[in-house]
Amino acid sequence: MLTKIEQKIVNSGVPKFTIIETLNGGNNKIYKADINDQKYCIKLFDEKDNRAAKRFIRELEALQILNANRVSNVPEIYKFDKDELVIIMKWIEGNRPTSSLNCLNSIIDFIGELNVIYKLNSYENIADDALLNENSINLQIIERDKNLRSSSQQYQTKIVQTENLINNMIKFDNYDLKFEIYKKTLSPSDIGVHNMLEKNNNHYFLDFEYFGIDSIYKLIGDFLLHPNNKFTIEHNTFFLSHLCERFDLKKEVLGVVMYKLSIKWMLILFGRHNRFNENNGSKKNMYLEAAERYLILAANFEKDLINVDLSTILGTLRTI
Repeated sequence: MLTKIEQKIVNSGVPKFTIIETLNGGNNKIYKADINDQKYCIKLFDEKDNRAAKRFIRELEALQILNANRVSNVPEIYKFDKDELVIIMKWIEGNRPTSSLNCLNSIIDFIGELNVIYKLNSYENIADDALLNENSINLQIIERDKNLRSSSQQYQTKIVQTENLINNMIKFDNYDLKFEIYKKTLSPSDIGVHNMLEKNNNHYFLDFEYFGIDSIYKLIGDFLLHPNNKFTIEHNTFFLSHLCERFDLKKEVLGVVMYKLSIKWMLILFGRHNRFNENNGSKKNMYLEAAERYLILAANFEKDLINVDLSTILGTLRTI
């Protein structure tokens, strides 16, 4: 008698397989498996999650367009099943990379490659929480703030500070932002070493559940602000300068985008703090401390958005 998971895999067109290892997949179930003496990754999206089908489609179509454009450092699809929400990919051997300059250059090259693919292909799917106009991030922030006000006691203790930040952000208007924000690209929406593997100095990119069209400003801003970004200030400054020059971006516009993103990250981290109960005290406190750092960061951005020095601001995130 097959288990439910085994039946899903069989229904995906793989009658014979051996599960070698169960891996930590976050929102999903991930297995290393042997199929016909070859190693594969089997990813099952949780059907109980009402957003799973959308994440499945995003990842599937991301890998399809990347495979079709012969991008060699992403998983290659072997089989998939839209009814069972299963994607089976060729196994990529490797370990999580360190936050080195070599790794950063691979990220820069991959971002460039995604932009070329965007220009050469008619891809229509929008990234999760995409920044497609100036108002979209405002609405995302207002919604997260509303949910936290009704559910998080810890957030309520910061309400005066956060309310001032959000009100000032909504009032802030920037003509250049309205125009420049339309510089779009393909984005994984969650790029960084936490979604990469390294083997023999080669870097591979994983996890495309939130993939789609997004503002290149948001892609860069989210990378720099992501809590898992452990690159040095010098590395982040190099990343920033290189991509601003490559894509002819305005640093003052990026400053405004990162100001708004820092508020959004603060709300995300307060939300993560709120989801853990007291039995997970260490994680709960970790997210609270991180949220408070981003609250300080957003306030630092707000002090002088016109003449913002992004390198200095990013330095404060690593020290507060």
